[in-house]
Amino acid sequence: MPEGGAITDAAGSAVRQVTELLRTIKELKAYVDSLTPKDASGNAQNDLSLWNFVKRGISPMMPSWFWGMSTSGSGAVPAAQSVLTNPSSGAMGVMGVMPDVTGGRTRYGQDITTTFGNIYAGITDFIEKPAQPPCMPGNDDRSLASMGIYLFDADYLYHLLEADMADPASRHDFGKDVIPRAVAEGRVMAHPFAQSCILNVNGAPPYWRDVGTIDAFWSTNLDLASINPELDIYDTEWPIWTYQHQLPPAKFIPDDSGNHGVAVNTLVSGGNIISGSHISNSVFFSTVFTRSFCHVEQAVVLPNVTIGRGCHLRKVVIDRRCVLPDGLVVGEDPVLDARRFERTDSGVVLINTEMLARL
Repeated sequence: MPEGGAITDAAGSAVRQVTELLRTIKELKAYVDSLTPKDASGNAQNDLSLWNFVKRGISPMMPSWFWGMSTSGSGAVPAAQSVLTNPSSGAMGVMGVMPDVTGGRTRYGQDITTTFGNIYAGITDFIEKPAQPPCMPGNDDRSLASMGIYLFDADYLYHLLEADMADPASRHDFGKDVIPRAVAEGRVMAHPFAQSCILNVNGAPPYWRDVGTIDAFWSTNLDLASINPELDIYDTEWPIWTYQHQLPPAKFIPDDSGNHGVAVNTLVSGGNIISGSHISNSVFFSTVFTRSFCHVEQAVVLPNVTIGRGCHLRKVVIDRRCVLPDGLVVGEDPVLDARRFERTDSGVVLINTEMLARL
């Protein structure tokens, strides 16, 4: 076959694979949207429902491995495919882990493993979100935290999920039931994040954050707007590829008095309009409309939010699609904030549409 013909065939094959992948994603979304609340009594049951979608043959793209990442984690680790293809390891799953300072970090699942002489080590115990995380052997101030990043042999994971669904005593929770079962069977290995992640040029520790609490979500986002953030999203050597809406640039316009909108130490996404208001040390997601005479400080504002005229907001997380009434004040009266919204012990206030509807 002529060389050009070989290239054409390869390109055609790639196009067919991409087309099939897009079709599968579309069908998978439709299947997920069809699930009713009774189908979602636990995250393990969700996983099984989605896996059944693949197993029943709707998609011919049957995976050999299943890659999973918790939605409450922020970080990355390469696929530990090699350990699963090594028969001598006996592993059917790999879990990304990293040391974490003990005390107060009760949101993490904790792994107690053997020594890390090699790049992988067997897990001897797994405890989901313990109040008192156990320490690592030989290190009294650190525990080994699961990052919520997993790679499983596909057939083995399906076996685990089916067994969990058949167990009447199970809570059908991935961290509380499925992972401990795999650990008890001795089929899961731990992989230290620092041994395979992309290291920071300035020598800073590998970046990963658990954002499963309001405080953690707030502080992690605000760090991105700081002068020297721990995660440099402007690093061209390690770009972050993600889906972005096609939106117009952010716009700053004057208020009725002619005062222009101002943003200091703030990330402002596309589609934002800031009218004669002062924003500082904040992160504004896409399509946020800030009306005139507002003062917003240390705020994380999710997409499609409208902030009414004359609002004064400090240390807030505003959920998507919120419409804040004119003159709303948050961050000055702790008692009033706690009564109207959800306020953490550190003073961060979460605002969502249901809370606003009760005002």
